[in-house]
Amino acid sequence: MVVLVVFLLLALAAPRAAPAAAPGFVALDRLSDGELERRIKFEGVFARETSLADPEHSEGLVLREVSDGRRLVQLIYSDGGDTLVDCDILRKRNATRQFLRRFHADEQRARLADDRALKVPPNATFTALSPVAPPPETWLHFPTLVAACKKSHRRINALLHSRKNGDADNNAEEQLARVKRSWGIAPGTTWCGHGDSANKLRNLGVFARTDKCCRRHDHCPLLIGGFESRFGYFNFRPFTLSHCACDERFRTCLKLTGTGAANMVGKLFFNVVQTKCFVLKIEKVCKKYSWWGKCLRYKRQKQAYLRDNLSY
Repeated sequence: MVVLVVFLLLALAAPRAAPAAAPGFVALDRLSDGELERRIKFEGVFARETSLADPEHSEGLVLREVSDGRRLVQLIYSDGGDTLVDCDILRKRNATRQFLRRFHADEQRARLADDRALKVPPNATFTALSPVAPPPETWLHFPTLVAACKKSHRRINALLHSRKNGDADNNAEEQLARVKRSWGIAPGTTWCGHGDSANKLRNLGVFARTDKCCRRHDHCPLLIGGFESRFGYFNFRPFTLSHCACDERFRTCLKLTGTGAANMVGKLFFNVVQTKCFVLKIEKVCKKYSWWGKCLRYKRQKQAYLRDNLSY
């Protein structure tokens, strides 16, 4: 009995082997209407890349969402993923949890699609990664992505500060315009993106139905341009801020279109770029003051207040 007790104590005291880390993988999902999603898990990093699988428009916009399990960074690239246009670092746990929940659900679906014993349409591939052989992608290093995003934000803040102080030597106005232009136009469209590339109002791109949604949204009469002030609010981002009614019509139009191009535009716009819209309220403000600071004349003006957009 004594020997058995000693043996049990030694067994409990012995260090336990660490559980084996879950193997990494690369999952590729091609939707029939042209949207391409790639999910990668490697060494505690969870990444999802969304783009349009159109060889003729390989220079288009790319959305990358990467998490280390605690934070989530969202990045939009142009030139097929080479140029960082805008980004955001989300530290709220709910945002990270929702991303990881969708990621794991997509992972299970990709594993089932790769199971040859199941009769699943071959629109998805699943490839396991060796622990000693990292994936070829160079954008999975989470600290590097966070640093690049912070650097981009510092640059824009410095340009805004220079423009506010009237520092002509830095050409702040021209550089801010370049930042806005870098958002570009979504491939296959002439209206989806910053500005438009259409020569005439009726000109539409290859994805005409998606383009019509963007064209109508671009002509919303109530908007605040990037880096501009209107309705008592300064829009510090390079993207136009629209009235909530216009955004809701835009979201409904894209959902009804239901193509890969429409879904790509919807995800970029509502889930990353413009999670906010604004409503207008009439407020009474002083128009003229007396010498002693008493208001002599009031006026009513429209004031913008931000609201959360519905996710796509």
